[in-house]
Amino acid sequence: MAAVSAQAALYGYTDERGVAHFSAEKLDARYQLVLRDDTAGRFGADDAVPAEAAQALQQLLTGRTGAAAGRTVYGYLDEQGHPHFSDRREDERFELIVRDGEVINSRWNPIDRRRPLPPAVAGAEPPRKGLLALVERPPLSPAAQTALREAARRHGLDESLLHALMAAESGFDIDAVSPKGAVGLMQLMPATAERYGVRADARQTVAHKLTDPRINIAAGSRYFSDLLKMFEGSVELALAAYNAGEGAVQRAGRRIPDYRETQNYVKTVMQLYAHLKPSAVSRMLTASASRGGKPATRVRMEIAPPAAERDAGAE
Repeated sequence: MAAVSAQAALYGYTDERGVAHFSAEKLDARYQLVLRDDTAGRFGADDAVPAEAAQALQQLLTGRTGAAAGRTVYGYLDEQGHPHFSDRREDERFELIVRDGEVINSRWNPIDRRRPLPPAVAGAEPPRKGLLALVERPPLSPAAQTALREAARRHGLDESLLHALMAAESGFDIDAVSPKGAVGLMQLMPATAERYGVRADARQTVAHKLTDPRINIAAGSRYFSDLLKMFEGSVELALAAYNAGEGAVQRAGRRIPDYRETQNYVKTVMQLYAHLKPSAVSRMLTASASRGGKPATRVRMEIAPPAAERDAGAE
């Protein structure tokens, strides 16, 4: 899976309005490292070290003595499963486990495999903790949460994936408007929303209606569901199409287009999704590997406008 590649990282910051921004690369000085995993592609993998070895690492880091004193730790398991640690790579058996006091090797993190250690152990900054908490517990109204659960159920979507998409698109800002005119939680273009039954009336434009989380989520989730069907269940291609348009993915031979913004977007959503649900990404990686990483069969498809629907949104 190209989007979840080696040296995976997630950066972010919170702006003056309290809105979170995420990226798979450090776009400017505002972005700070939120997550890092030098063994990306093995999220939730079966090669995790035994719990006893992971606990030994935790104790080493808590004490900040020996190999952990310099905040960089290398280690390996011997044939009996006993861990060995050092502050340098003494031979080919040693792999980098901890950098700057943070576990970056998913095999050795017993907490979440890629989540930074608790502040008491890793000295994590409050802003980073706050950004992760925002993703894990999105600041959505009860009505929006209900709409999200219903949309996930109705279209067979993973709610965690929709959370990740929203985090990357809008930082959960219901009033977000992009320079190109995309609106709301799922950053829908008004023209796309109209394809899913959102209509202007005497009181409100389509753009204004999209600031209603219920309408935005209903239309956006249906559009994403259709993209998944179009690209035969490929989450990466559906995300690329959500960002750049389905035509761009079709023209790229049903691959992620060679646009920096789109490639960064797909990586960002996948990193967020892997943080929220590593087991799901692990299954996707396994499925991708079993296909030999081949692109989906090249089939031309169009998303036809649905039948007329109520003004309240696409249900």
